[in-house]
Parts: sequence; structure tokens; C-alpha cells
Amino acid sequence: MRAAFGWTLDRFLFYGGYPGAAPLTTEPERWVRYVKDALIETTISRDVLLMTRVDKPALLRRLFELGCAYWGQVLSYQKMLGQLQDADNITTLSHYLDLLAGAGMVTGLQKFAGGKAQQRGSSPKLQVFNTALLAAQSGLTMEQAQADAAPWGE
Repeated sequence: MRAAFGWTLDRFLFYGGYPGAAPLTTEPERWVRYVKDALIETTISRDVLLMTRVDKPALLRRLFELGCAYWGQVLSYQKMLGQLQDADNITTLSHYLDLLAGAGMVTGLQKFAGGKAQQRGSSPKLQVFNTALLAAQSGLTMEQAQADAAPWGE
């Protein structure tokens, strides 16, 4: 992104690495619409919903939004069930999180442990694959995000 668009590291970290969205970053509202409509919605509706049977597409979308809201945090499946209406069970949430991970959107990182049983029983740490997805969902501008992070960066 530096070579192609002259971006700084801060700009890359906020806007992510989608080249198609790069020219729109000077118009934040257009950039957000592009990321939401052309990237997020297209990925969910075409890559996930058309390729795999999903009984509750609205739940899948809300799980994606929850992953963005709680990125970088450990969130138990029980808490996810409490946050999401129409969530049947932990198995469904885990499956939908796997679908989102397969589409390169959000994943749940399991705790590192020696045994598989310990890993499966742990609460996932939610991680967004590209910060553009997070930034578009947050409603923040790059300047607001930098101002919020300033005490930590100094």
C-alpha cells in the first residue's frame, strides 16, 4: 500500500489493505459505504450464504458485527449467546464463526494448550482479519481512532 498509494503505517492500519477501497479514503462516508456494501455484504451474501447452508443468515451477520465490536477480546460463547437474539446454541455460533473465518472476515482464536480438549473448551479471542472491516463497522474516522489511541501510543 505504501508503494501503490503512498500510505503511512497508520493509514494502512486504519483503512486495511483493500486496493479497491484505497482511492475512496479521502471521502470517509463513501469509503465506509464501499467497504460495507462491496466487501462485507458481498462476502457474506455470496461467499458464505450461497456456498454453505446457513439457517439463520441474520444471526451470521450479527455474529460478524459482534466480532468487530469485541475484536481482540476473549468472549465466551455463553456471553455471545446472551448478546445475540435467535442464537440457538454454542455449536451453531461456533459453526458460523468458522464460516466467517473461512471467508476471511472474523475468527475466534482458541487458547493455546497442549491438549485438544482444553483448546476446544476455551473461550475464543475474536480477531478481525482486516482492519478495514473493523473501521467501517466502528463509525469512527481515522482522526477519532488516533485520538482514542493517543494515550496508549505515547
